[in-house]
Amino acid sequence: EELLARYVNPHATKSREVKETDIPRLRSEAEVLRQLLTIPRGLHQGAFALSHPQIDDKNPLAFFIIFNSHLVINPVIVNHTKFPLTKFEGCLSFPDLAGAYVARYYKIEVKYQTLEDGRLSDYEQITLKGFEAEVFQHEIDHLHSIYIQK
Repeated sequence: EELLARYVNPHATKSREVKETDIPRLRSEAEVLRQLLTIPRGLHQGAFALSHPQIDDKNPLAFFIIFNSHLVINPVIVNHTKFPLTKFEGCLSFPDLAGAYVARYYKIEVKYQTLEDGRLSDYEQITLKGFEAEVFQHEIDHLHSIYIQK
């Protein structure tokens, strides 16, 4: 109940880059997101990923957590396939909505940081396709105040 109260309504505040000085806050907030991933909300039984703007509408940081507890910090899509596909996806920001159709690229290249020995790592670049690419695009949209519903 107390954890569910951390959710905020979709908002227009864009996330800011995570810096070294944000790491203590990032660790604390990542733990909240990690716990929220498994808690049912509305029509949804949990989530594959959650982004910081979903629990902070005042000073959101540019990071999200994936169901395997992997932290994705300061992500940037650097390349993608030419044409998007229409995909149906849900979102815990809209707990009573089963989902919506959204344009997503099948394959993306994304660079991001994570935590390494308690510090921000160098950027790593990976190629994702299919469902993983959709999840990254969905969460990156949240970092830019883009939601599946207007």
